[in-house]
Amino acid sequence: DSNPLNAGANLYLNGNLVTDLVIPNSITDIPDYAFSNCTSLTSVTIPENAQLTSIGDYAFYKTAITQITLPYGLKTIGQNVFRGTKLTTVTIRVPDERVEPHLWRQAECHHPGLRPEYQYADQHSVR
Repeated sequence: DSNPLNAGANLYLNGNLVTDLVIPNSITDIPDYAFSNCTSLTSVTIPENAQLTSIGDYAFYKTAITQITLPYGLKTIGQNVFRGTKLTTVTIRVPDERVEPHLWRQAECHHPGLRPEYQYADQHSVR
């Protein structure tokens, strides 16, 4: 695997252990295995106006994240993205109630029993 993060168990930035990560608005793709096995990673924030459209296979595999909110523009979630995490809450932002989000169907077989909350553009939520 060509991803240097996949070889380590933790993520360091300027010598500091990273536990909380904010995905910049300009990122469009989180590649396969991006944060896989970064067991120190407990929090990932994806801004509401993020340009993120794709999360690759095993991107957050075996991290310690407990919750995540997926942005409106996200179109694909790879295989086993959340397998081995401590995820208890997933919020999926969708444009309106008429849209049947396919995203969770892509991921739910990889984290059985966890059901997402859908947050619509008008800000109300439904589980």
